[in-house]
Amino acid sequence: MLTINEATLEMHFHAALMELFRETLGLGPTGNIEFFKYSPQLEKFVGFDQAYVKTEMSEEELYDELKAAASTKSYKLNKRIYGYFLQFKVVKHRVRSSRSTPTGFTIPYFSSDLTTQRKKANDPSQHELLCQLAQNRGAMVYYACPMVFDRTDLYRPKANLDKLMLADVSSCPDAYKDNARHFVCFQTETGPPTWCSDPVDGRGITAKRFVSLLAEKLGTPDALVENARMLETFLLPRNLVADAEDHLRLMSDALSIVVVSEAEGAVV
Repeated sequence: MLTINEATLEMHFHAALMELFRETLGLGPTGNIEFFKYSPQLEKFVGFDQAYVKTEMSEEELYDELKAAASTKSYKLNKRIYGYFLQFKVVKHRVRSSRSTPTGFTIPYFSSDLTTQRKKANDPSQHELLCQLAQNRGAMVYYACPMVFDRTDLYRPKANLDKLMLADVSSCPDAYKDNARHFVCFQTETGPPTWCSDPVDGRGITAKRFVSLLAEKLGTPDALVENARMLETFLLPRNLVADAEDHLRLMSDALSIVVVSEAEGAVV
């Protein structure tokens, strides 16, 4: 029997998410965003399943940066990284009341268990790592909660991204260091998340909206500073700038490096 677990759900939505990023922002060497996925053995050190980020670092360099930051108490990154970090969760359709039913919720509702138990006393839980990572500017951290409950849905040729609800980890009120069970709950399949045990309303978005948020962030002043640095890297070796500091200050607000993908025949 096919079991619906986190790995199965991540695989099911992978192609649809890749297509969404490719069409919206450009993906890979000729685009704006890089995709990163680490093995389960490495994931436990950084806290997330997969990432879509704007960076010039290689896969190994990004992992080393993340692991080094995660090994500290704050998960403070030394480098600014713009992008999404996703942790998939299995969503359960609750049809009976229990002690864990959030106050104010009615039956049925939907919930996912958060990994809040520490395996070792001094090792942060997965949820703690994600909460700390979300405090870095430019890092948008979400629990990916697919509203998929029937394994026949996994055989569909294309995943329905409207079924993928994203809970913003930065809206969670606590890192839950009490080693107890905690959940993220939804009253409806399309409703906002509620963090539990003590119910606190959170923020949630659809997959399509969360890609557009990254596009907006890439237009912020901080991102424009990064763009200036990339321009310097690109232009100075070619002797195209006489007075680098003055010219780049003026150019970076109006000029971005545009890459034309010959394979796709598109500008990204």
